[in-house]
Amino acid sequence: NLVSQITTNYLSNGVDLGAMFAPYNSVIPNFSQNWTTGPLLSFIPFKLAMSRDGVCQLANVNGGKIYYLNSTNIWTLSNSLSQSWMEMAISDVTSNGYICLAVVHSATSGIYISTNSGVTWAASTPALSGSNQWWGVSISSDATTAFVVSSDNSTSSATGYVYSTRQTPYINNTSTWSQVPALPLAHWREVAMSSSGQYVVACIANGNTASYGNYYGIYYSTNYGATWNNVTSASGTSLNIYLYALTMSDSGQYAVSCTNTNL
Repeated sequence: NLVSQITTNYLSNGVDLGAMFAPYNSVIPNFSQNWTTGPLLSFIPFKLAMSRDGVCQLANVNGGKIYYLNSTNIWTLSNSLSQSWMEMAISDVTSNGYICLAVVHSATSGIYISTNSGVTWAASTPALSGSNQWWGVSISSDATTAFVVSSDNSTSSATGYVYSTRQTPYINNTSTWSQVPALPLAHWREVAMSSSGQYVVACIANGNTASYGNYYGIYYSTNYGATWNNVTSASGTSLNIYLYALTMSDSGQYAVSCTNTNL
């Protein structure tokens, strides 16, 4: 079993919206303690996503399909294909349900979008160019801005891309995705943004080696991805480590990343 969501009185009035783990309901939320086991699942979750209000929740199976939490709090199979699903992201837009994005660890499938809280999914067309495996995705609160990142693990060369799209009123499966020209080819692993989409961070999953293009660390943008800078440490050097995950606060003031390398 996995930790799936934080459902406290502070977030959801004590309603248990999940089916994996839930924390103890307290007046002052404590997001790191007092987790209780929920009902056993009929599938093994790989990646999870949740809307900011906790209502829309998604879980995928690596090599399987995407599940969504229905109105009766039951995990339900969507119409998604059985694929190597990776990250998912959920906006706050609920015109016909929450607008959600998901990426597949495959060069041929790419990006999928749901406009009804994960019940049905459609592939983004046309498919993005390049032989890549898609890892990370992030979407703004208003569903007008999104980023995806890729990396091809079948080669040691720097072949990963960062793509973005901006469309009003909302992103859909025919939105045009463009490669971010200000960023290098690299083994990109994760991307995150503020709720507005103005502040964006993306991390690379390899250290400083010539075969990987000598690019590494975290890049950030403060203008919706128009320009980027490389994050440096307190000593002024770039982060030459294997960065595995990344997330950012709604305001864009705070971001956190992690590595599986001993520092």
